[in-house]
Amino acid sequence: MDPFTLVLLGTLLVSAATAALMWPKILAWAENSLFPWVARNLPELEPVVRAAFSVLDKGVVALRNAARQAWHELRRTLLKQVAEFVRQFDGRWVVEVTSWIANRPDRQRSRVTKVVTQQEVSFEELPPAVRQEYLRNNQKNHAIDVTDLRDKEFALVEA
Repeated sequence: MDPFTLVLLGTLLVSAATAALMWPKILAWAENSLFPWVARNLPELEPVVRAAFSVLDKGVVALRNAARQAWHELRRTLLKQVAEFVRQFDGRWVVEVTSWIANRPDRQRSRVTKVVTQQEVSFEELPPAVRQEYLRNNQKNHAIDVTDLRDKEFALVEA
């Protein structure tokens, strides 16, 4: 797999993993709030609402399993990925993503390729931790170890 495809796949996995990680909280909210409210106020819709969540749950579980499997496969070649958010002198924010990729992960002596991508992001698109550090402490650059973060998220999902 070429380095660009690996970086793109990693980005897509981040999105899928985030959605899948929120599902248990969404289900808890539905069980504690939505289902009782529907049962009291719209009892004729309760079976439909529960059936809809059942269908969604099947899809999310499949997504979580596929994302976990894809992440484990990607981690065979993606050694590390770091996103560094930097505020430019003119107030714009730039994210620079650096990925280290093993070209032949099945071999003991694999060549490692470093891939760097950069793009401008709006303040609203910054991760909450980056925005908070900037607003509270005027921190103008912030690095996130993406691989470590995703490894921990998937460990929570598997637990």
